[in-house]
Amino acid sequence: MAEGDERLAALKADAAKVMDELGELSRRLGAVGKAKAEELGGETVADLARQLETLRSKVTTLTGEGRATLAELDKSVRANPYVYIMCALGLGMLLGKARRP
Repeated sequence: MAEGDERLAALKADAAKVMDELGELSRRLGAVGKAKAEELGGETVADLARQLETLRSKVTTLTGEGRATLAELDKSVRANPYVYIMCALGLGMLLGKARRP
């Protein structure tokens, strides 16, 4: 169970990093879009294309890792359904008590 939590935390960190990189790429693409086509060098376009390909591969990797983690979680829930049911009931009770005035 702890291994799954570690993998989930790692996936969240990776997703945050990818989102930051996508934001930076978006800002750069916006700046490029404002530039005149004749002023745009081929080197800049090639650099942006490389960054976009890197981000695409990271997103693909994150998607695969996310599916693997969900499969492990599903396997764990199916192996120990009563533990997860009790945890869900306990969490529901705590949230219910917290929401009462």
